[in-house]
This record gives sequence, C-alpha cells and structure tokens, in this order.
Amino acid sequence: MNGLDVLQRLRAQGRLQAGLRVVMLSASAMPDNVRQALDAGATAYWTKPLDYPVFLRRMASLLSAAPALPADPG
Repeated sequence: MNGLDVLQRLRAQGRLQAGLRVVMLSASAMPDNVRQALDAGATAYWTKPLDYPVFLRRMASLLSAAPALPADPG
C-alpha cells in the first residue's frame, strides 16, 4: 500500500480530523503523483532527497499554522 492509498482509506473511514495536516514524502516527483496526493487531501507533497534547512522551514511553517489542540483532561 502506498501513501496515497493510506490517505484515501483514512479519509474514507473518517479517521482524519478536520484541520489535520498530512504531508506526503516520496522519491517520486512526477507531476501526476503530486496532483493525485494534493487532490486526495494532502496538505503538501515533498520529495526526496530532502534539503534539511528547507525541510525545517516547511515544518516550522506547518506547525505555526496548526490549530491549538484541546487541553488534556487527565
């Protein structure tokens, strides 16, 4: 099963919460693969090899835009 299959199955089962960001990471940079992942609901599609400084900036951007999580009642 590839990442796109996983994303589609999770969405079909309602297991992904609204606002959850999904980043697909792949060695394939084919435009059709990227478009399929984004159309399926991925927030971003990053390709390998990763440029580490760019990766850190992208992660910081995703995390800073993340909605606040509810407080832990425990």
